Amino acid sequence: MWHDLRARLLGIRPGRAFGAVVMVAILVAAGFILHHEVEAIDVATVRATMMEVPWPLLLAAAGHVAVAYLMLVTYDYLSIRLLTKSIPFRQVAPTAFVAFSFSNNLGFAVVTGGSLRYRGYRPLGFTAGDVAVVTLYSHVCFFVGGGAILAAAALGDGGALAQALGLPVVVVWGAGAAAAVAIAAYLVLAARVGRPVKLWRFNLPIPRLPIALGQLAASTVDVLVSAGALYLLVPQPFPLDFLTFAAVTIAAIGAGAASHVPGGIGVVEAVLLFSVPVEAKAELLAAILMFRLLYYFAPLAIATTLILIDMASSGRTFLSRARPPG
Repeated sequence: MWHDLRARLLGIRPGRAFGAVVMVAILVAAGFILHHEVEAIDVATVRATMMEVPWPLLLAAAGHVAVAYLMLVTYDYLSIRLLTKSIPFRQVAPTAFVAFSFSNNLGFAVVTGGSLRYRGYRPLGFTAGDVAVVTLYSHVCFFVGGGAILAAAALGDGGALAQALGLPVVVVWGAGAAAAVAIAAYLVLAARVGRPVKLWRFNLPIPRLPIALGQLAASTVDVLVSAGALYLLVPQPFPLDFLTFAAVTIAAIGAGAASHVPGGIGVVEAVLLFSVPVEAKAELLAAILMFRLLYYFAPLAIATTLILIDMASSGRTFLSRARPPG
C-alpha cells in the first residue's frame, strides 16, 4: 500500500502539486482570518441589518446582479466570435448562463464550466478544442475587467486600498501598475496580431482589437455592477469608497476562485471582513449573506430549473435542441 501511495505521489505533476499547495494555503489563511473576524460580530446585529434593508435597495441589487450575468453571457458570446463562429446571442445565452451559474457555485470553474459548455455547445458544431478556447477566454475577460478596476483603485488611491487589504502601499501600487501594463499589452497584441498563433502544439486564437475592447467593456461593467450590488446592501455611511470596495471585492472573488471552495464560501467573507473596521463588520456580513442569495443561489436555482425543463421537454441532455446554423 505504501509503495502504491509513494508511486502516486511521485507521479503528481509539479504544476498540480503547486496548485494544491496554493489552494490549501488560501484555505488555511482564510480560516484563521474568518475565525478572528467573526468573533467580533454580534449575530443579532447581522439579523437585524438583513431585515432592515429596504425593498427598493434589494430590487436594485437584484437588477445589478441581472446585468452582471448578462455581461457573463457576453463573455461567451465574444469568445465564440473569436472563433469566427456566427452564433446568435439567443443561442449562446442559455448555455453560458447555466455554465456560469454552476461554476460560480461549485468551484473548479474550468472543469464545471467547461463540461457544461461542451454539452450545450456541441450540438452547435463546437469541438472540444473550441469549448476549451471559449472557457479560457471567459476567464480572461474577468481578469481584464478586474485588472482595470484594480489599476484604477491602486493608482488612484493606493493608500486606501493598501489599508483595506493590509498590504504595503508599494505592493498595491506595483500590482496596479502591473495590471495596467498587462491590459495595455493585451490590447496591443490584439491590435497588432489579431489572429491565431502557434503555441507549442496548439493554435491559440488572439482576439481582434474590437473583440478585445468588447471584452474590456463587458468585464469592467460586470465587475462594477457585481460590486455595486453588494455595496447597495451595505448600510451607509460605509468606511470604504466604492472604487476601493470594488477592488477589494475583486481580490475576494479572485481568492475564492483560487481556493476552489464551492462559491468561495468563507474565503470571500474573510477578505471582505478583513478590509473594514470592527464597527462595520456585522453590517458587511449581513450584506454578504444577502448578496450570496442574489448572486449565487438565485441564478443556480434558475439554471437548475432551465436544465430540468429542457430535459423534460426534449428527452435529451440539457439545452441540446439547438442545431448548427446552416
